[in-house]
Amino acid sequence: ERWPTALPLEPRAAAAPRIGMQLPYSPALRARAGFVDVTRSGDGVLRDFEVWHGYGDWAVPSLPALLAAQATHRRFTAFPGSIRLNWHGNHRLPKVSAVDLLPDEHTPCLKAGQKLPDLKGKIVLVGYVATGINDFKPTPIDSQMAGVELHGEAVENLVDGTWIRMPDDGLKYALSAVLIGLIGVSFWRGESARDIDAVFTVTNLLLTAAAILSLYFTDYFIDVFTSIGTSLT
Repeated sequence: ERWPTALPLEPRAAAAPRIGMQLPYSPALRARAGFVDVTRSGDGVLRDFEVWHGYGDWAVPSLPALLAAQATHRRFTAFPGSIRLNWHGNHRLPKVSAVDLLPDEHTPCLKAGQKLPDLKGKIVLVGYVATGINDFKPTPIDSQMAGVELHGEAVENLVDGTWIRMPDDGLKYALSAVLIGLIGVSFWRGESARDIDAVFTVTNLLLTAAAILSLYFTDYFIDVFTSIGTSLT
């Protein structure tokens, strides 16, 4: 509860547990105190982003959560605690070198004919992209994405509400039951092995196509791989 930007999750929040942290030491930092930690998936690729952490009856925000909450005039706890980042909406955010923004200076980092992006009314994250800093993370679209760009993607997802949603787990088990049922009916009717293989192949192709189309045209991803794997066993 001593974290300046922490919010209670309950009307009568109890004393928060002890955690290791460095308290901000200035008014400006205290008003914008958010963590920048990230967590990778089991294969080392970063797909999910921790928006805020819950500690007992309290929530501590990430930096993107604070920025998105300010931009949308919401409490950061209105966002999910973790989101799956949506990369296909805008694969790479625009970037500009700090030296190109300095007054009375040339723009050595711009390519020929390239103009500075219009930053008026935009949310801008300032950070470093030097390779020696060792702040690069592997993502589905870039094996070496700078940390500041990763946080920018998270801010965009939260502000626009475009992060990837996952349907309830009951859907994938329902799809598994349908697949198993179709295969069982084929066996019960005494269909040939070729026909049973055709039924299994067609249903798998339809599920895969549904997952691809859903992710392409909406923000939902249907986990058909679990359904297909369950029916195989």
